[in-house]
Amino acid sequence: MSTERPVLPTRGEIPEGFRLAFRDEEVDGLPLRRFLFPDGLHDPARAVVCVPGLAASGRSFARQAPLARRFDLRPLTGPLAMPFPGNPIESLARVLVDYLHRLDRPVLLGTSFGSLVAISAAAQLGQRISGLVLVSALASGMMVPRRYAAFSGAMLAPRPLAWLAAPAAARVIGGPDLDEAARRELVRESRLISSAEMFRRVSAVLSTDLFALLPRLQVPVLLVHGTKDRVIPLRSARKLADHLPAGRYFEIRGAGHTPYLSHPVQFNDLFGGFLEQVLPAAAPSVHAP
Repeated sequence: MSTERPVLPTRGEIPEGFRLAFRDEEVDGLPLRRFLFPDGLHDPARAVVCVPGLAASGRSFARQAPLARRFDLRPLTGPLAMPFPGNPIESLARVLVDYLHRLDRPVLLGTSFGSLVAISAAAQLGQRISGLVLVSALASGMMVPRRYAAFSGAMLAPRPLAWLAAPAAARVIGGPDLDEAARRELVRESRLISSAEMFRRVSAVLSTDLFALLPRLQVPVLLVHGTKDRVIPLRSARKLADHLPAGRYFEIRGAGHTPYLSHPVQFNDLFGGFLEQVLPAAAPSVHAP
C-alpha cells in the first residue's frame, strides 16, 4: 500500500540537490519510504532497488539522478526504528525480499550497512534478481577495524553528545573529497535516528557474518570501493572480492566510504555500465509522475 501522490519535501534543512519527493508504503507490516527522481523512468523490468548505509536514507542516492531516466531507480529507507526484539539487518532483509518479489528481476544495490541487508536478501532470492551491486561493502563485522568497533558503546551517549559528534563522523565516513552539501545531508540524516537505534544497528553489524552466504549468490555482482575508505579498509574489500570470483571489483581513487556521493561521475559510469549489461533493453519511456 502506498500514498497515492508523491510527497514533496519542505525546504527546511535539506540541502539543495537532495530534495527528492517520496512515497510511503507498507511492506510486511513495516513502513518503507521510496524516493522519486523528477522525470525518472517507470519500468519494473528496469528496476534498481537501492539500500542505504547505517544512518543514511534513500535520499543519499540523489546524485544517481543522471541514471534515473534510463533505469527505474528506487532508493528506499526502512523505518527509523526497526522492530524490537530482533536483528535489524535480518528484519530489513525480510522486508526487502517481500518488496523485490513484486518486481521483475530487479538489480539490488546495498552500501555499507545496506550491503549486509542486500547480501542476505540476494542469497534468499537467487535468480529472482538480475544483479547485485555492493558499495563500500562488508560481509562480516570482522571487516570493521577494531578501533571503530571499540567505540560502539559511545552510540548510547546522551543525545546532545551524539548530535555534536555527527559532523566529525560524517567527515570520517565521507572522506576528504566529500563536499559540504553532501556532508550536511549525512549529518542531517544521522540525527533522525535515536542513539539506542544506532547502537542496535552497529551491534548487529559487528555480530553478523555472511561469508557463508556468498556461494549462494547466483547473479552478476559489481563491487565498488573507495581507496580512502577509513571504515572498511581496502584489504578487507579485496578479501571480499576474492570470495566472489565471478564478481567485478573496482576501486575509485580518492573516494571514502560514500563514493556514490563524493565521486558520482566515476561511480555512475561503473554503475550504469553494469546495469546496461544485466537488465533488459528499455521499453518505450514511461516516466514517474
